[in-house]
Amino acid sequence: MLDALLVPFAGFRREREIVGKMLVAYGELEIAVLDILTSVLKDGQASARTMFQLRSEANRLAVAEAIATPPFEKAGLGGQFKEAFDAMNHCKNIRNQYAHCIWIGDGGILRFANLEEAAKSKGEKCQVVSHPLTLALLRNQWAYFEYADHALLWVNQEYRKKHKQELHGPIIPKPKRLSPPKQHSRGEALSQIWMSVGKWRLQ
Repeated sequence: MLDALLVPFAGFRREREIVGKMLVAYGELEIAVLDILTSVLKDGQASARTMFQLRSEANRLAVAEAIATPPFEKAGLGGQFKEAFDAMNHCKNIRNQYAHCIWIGDGGILRFANLEEAAKSKGEKCQVVSHPLTLALLRNQWAYFEYADHALLWVNQEYRKKHKQELHGPIIPKPKRLSPPKQHSRGEALSQIWMSVGKWRLQ
């Protein structure tokens, strides 16, 4: 029996599993960023305090990127570092939209909506825009999470090799670059049912 709190995911077991994996795995991506900062600062305590005293994922990533960019550029890894951090930021955007939303499962389509955005909308009533999700897109998003992790670990490895720092674990091969996936499936040809859903009003 499905937990009452997960009723919107009734009939969407595989989608629920992938969304859950991304929400849980995002913390591992932040640890990969923390490891990069530690390589630059050569002090795990300082890097942890620098990142995690900051509120919000965006602030943590912005500060870590600002600190680490010059050393990585000096090491000849500026382009690869930017690619890895761009992927990380895209994963952050995907994670945040799922972490701060409500879920709607009806008409054979799984959708999500952000009530914070609706509350800030102008007009007499809150316009809540719901975004549909396909299983194929969620799989692509999860693959991109894996790519971002790979890219962060690899560029950190290369930086540590150039600076003769200790490596942990086996050698990581260079990842094959992936294009960032879309954040939702709106506009795709989902089904004729989709034409009757998408926007609703808070009464």
